[in-house]
Amino acid sequence: MICLAGPRALALLPAGRLWPLLALAGGLLTTVLTLPEGTGLLSGGTVSAALALTSPVALAALGGVWAERAGVVNIGLEAMMILGTWGAAFGALRWGAVAGLVLGAACGALGGLLHALTTVTLGVDHIVAGVAINLLAPRVSKYLSSIALPWAPGRSTSPPSSVPCARSATTG
Repeated sequence: MICLAGPRALALLPAGRLWPLLALAGGLLTTVLTLPEGTGLLSGGTVSAALALTSPVALAALGGVWAERAGVVNIGLEAMMILGTWGAAFGALRWGAVAGLVLGAACGALGGLLHALTTVTLGVDHIVAGVAINLLAPRVSKYLSSIALPWAPGRSTSPPSSVPCARSATTG
């Protein structure tokens, strides 16, 4: 098997094909760096937004690497993120930010526990269990939202007054 990463990757390319790739990369870098300030790909707002939006996915990927090194193919990482997001939103809306963090971590861990129980205890294939959890998590979170948050969008009732931003959102 040929590995296409690391220092040997460039050695696998013939010399005639390496120069066009370097020219293309150099041209792209030059174009990005010569854009006017504030509109470029390297402006402060763009880099800040990119880092903020990719952090959850990067952390899930890191969890996937750890799981893979342990011998578990964890396809259900997205489901754990969905369950954790629902738990964090519910906890933060009901009891505050700290409770949201704790409940989010607990709900994400519950998704991991579900994956572990199905694969280890029941002997289900890791891929099958991960795909099943990925299909199950969004529906479970939607169902729990319909029960626990009856004032969610699409409902006729208004949110409870204990939610900090609820009054300003409904009164305009």
